[in-house]
Amino acid sequence: MDHEDLMALTPKENKPAVTDGGGRAIYENKRIAIVDTLRYLTGGNTSAMAPSWSPDGRCIAYVQAPAPPSPGPQFSTDNVTARPSMAQRRIWVADASGATPPHPITSDNRYRDEEPLWSADGTYILFCRLDTAGAGTLWLMGAGGENPVPVSNALPLKNLSGLYGYIDWRGTFDWHRVYSDQPVENGGFDEGMTPPELMLAALGACAGYYAVDYLKRSKVPAQGLRMRTTAEKVQGPPRLDDIHIELECPGAVEERHQKGLLEAVRKWLIHNTLLHAPKIRVDLVVPAVRKAA
Repeated sequence: MDHEDLMALTPKENKPAVTDGGGRAIYENKRIAIVDTLRYLTGGNTSAMAPSWSPDGRCIAYVQAPAPPSPGPQFSTDNVTARPSMAQRRIWVADASGATPPHPITSDNRYRDEEPLWSADGTYILFCRLDTAGAGTLWLMGAGGENPVPVSNALPLKNLSGLYGYIDWRGTFDWHRVYSDQPVENGGFDEGMTPPELMLAALGACAGYYAVDYLKRSKVPAQGLRMRTTAEKVQGPPRLDDIHIELECPGAVEERHQKGLLEAVRKWLIHNTLLHAPKIRVDLVVPAVRKAA
């Protein structure tokens, strides 16, 4: 299956977990497989899909339901016959090594559960729920299925059954995961930008948004637009200084557009935030520890 959310790469080894099975309908006999030696994690006579690796690469969360009756002429893209089976979709978790059997971590019969996504620290799973009235919402739970709670209003779903049983959930919400790390020599694994690099990336991205917006409004080609953001690290106290954002725009050949582009970029949100020092508050929250009975 070639939808982006029906396959996933393990965080460290680039080893794909995929939704495997013949036919285009995802409610028909699909299995989760790891493509090293095509190792199946789920059994037959089920519909398993949407694998999501845990950040440590040890577990895979996915969606599973019983396979519907053998497809026949009555099956179509509206999935009427398959709906009872799809209503039984639950979030499952499998040990990627296969050492222990997969098990469900949701079980509320009032909902159909789909689209699991791990938090960056592996302690939570975000997932989508569809109730019997057809309302789709986002929920958050512990990695073992603990304490599921809704975290969104109704999502804008166009087709409750989806095309061949597939709903493009990710087209209805944003939950981007950004990894930050340190170089190996600083005790990290160098698997993401450092916090200062993330800050500079945010500055450049924000400036780029305003630049593209101006170019579109002015009907100036945006092809070749590039942003370069640099800074110096200084002491007393340790901080970034002398931040420099360089725009390269081949389409801005006229002087009026060069002036307009710079004026637009200088009005961007993060630029103004840094020019007018914001108030920053740091709070410490210590969760209560339950005493043993």
